[in-house]
Amino acid sequence: MSFEGLKKEIKDKNFSHKFHFFGEETYVKNAYFQRLKSLLVEDGLEEFNLLVLEDEAKIRDADEFVNTAFLMGGKKLLVLKNTGIFKSANANKDFWKNIFTDIPDYIYIIAYEDNFDKRNAIYKAFAENCQSVNFERRTRAEIKNYIIKTVQKNNKKIENNAAELFLDNVGNEMYSVVAEIDKLLSKCSGKAQITVEDVNEITVKEHFTKEYVLTDALLKNDKPTAIQALSELLEMRFDPVMLVYVISSSYISAYKAKIMLEAHMPYADIEKALNLPMAFLAKKYIEAAGRLSMPYIKKSIGILKDADYSIKSGDEDPETCLKNLICSLLL
Repeated sequence: MSFEGLKKEIKDKNFSHKFHFFGEETYVKNAYFQRLKSLLVEDGLEEFNLLVLEDEAKIRDADEFVNTAFLMGGKKLLVLKNTGIFKSANANKDFWKNIFTDIPDYIYIIAYEDNFDKRNAIYKAFAENCQSVNFERRTRAEIKNYIIKTVQKNNKKIENNAAELFLDNVGNEMYSVVAEIDKLLSKCSGKAQITVEDVNEITVKEHFTKEYVLTDALLKNDKPTAIQALSELLEMRFDPVMLVYVISSSYISAYKAKIMLEAHMPYADIEKALNLPMAFLAKKYIEAAGRLSMPYIKKSIGILKDADYSIKSGDEDPETCLKNLICSLLL
């Protein structure tokens, strides 16, 4: 199911007792979680009727929570957040299967689990009568439509070129989009129409964000900057899976550009073929492809693939994995 389908079911208040949320669009995922939470758990009763588990070791907490009657509000919400119970053999298999197949009427469960195996016995038990929602990254066109509608809800208009420039400056990460559009609307509170000049003056360009500072440093083999950027991203609790995805996307784009450079394609054709949302990104990856050797780029993509698997499978602590990854990518 898409999150648009979930939106309708929430509006109609016609949904299951079990939800599986996964996918890369964390802003929308969290927004729908908050919407469901507000429907299921009354304000002031979170301490009694809400339990968030991020570690399966707290299995006794889940048992007590599920088998203890609700307090006042009428519903209880159990949230499983990247516990890993859906991805491998599990000593507590029978416990979880019993919970998922015999849920009391007052219990609702939301699983935030990006790492799962549909063949897993626990997942099979959970998936029955479950609303599984893949929060895929929004396309540029979808985000542009969101920007236009948000501006219209605030009784304003935005020029088409201004909306395009907004996306060029801010990118397609929804947390950044929402923050910047709120700032834009606030600064333009006395205007009926938002222009290109307004966008240029107010928005923060995406290439100054830390994850892009990190990828720039890696592609330029700038070790001090890369290590500092990673340290700040870890401090900010940036999602490790998303960070590996951003770095991988950069190296894959550099790989594509390298192939086209070796085929002696014109610069303008390479830029067009890369099909990136911002022109400066194409320039960055073409320049990197010119500096880096093909063996290094291929080796780096393999290292990134292994790191992605290690984090998602739980084979290695995410922070340790990221630090080892950065050291492996630096020449």
